[in-house]
Amino acid sequence: MLSRYKVGDEVSPEDSADLGALLKRHDEAADKIGVGVQRYEVGSAPEPFPNQRCFWIVRKDGSRIDFSYQHCLEKKAYD
Repeated sequence: MLSRYKVGDEVSPEDSADLGALLKRHDEAADKIGVGVQRYEVGSAPEPFPNQRCFWIVRKDGSRIDFSYQHCLEKKAYD
């Protein structure tokens, strides 16, 4: 999915729904979501990952935070 977008692109509503479901698997989902997700974008990855891209969450208050879809796909222990 990430490869379909360029840096600065807003993620489509269909892909956003998939990212929202995936984000629920993130260990820090509540912190990543914050006040609520307004949209997802593709941007440059933060340090120390030069020349890579990742998904960014744009929250309803305008703040932004990156998240790793790979982290969401890692095996999780059952509670």
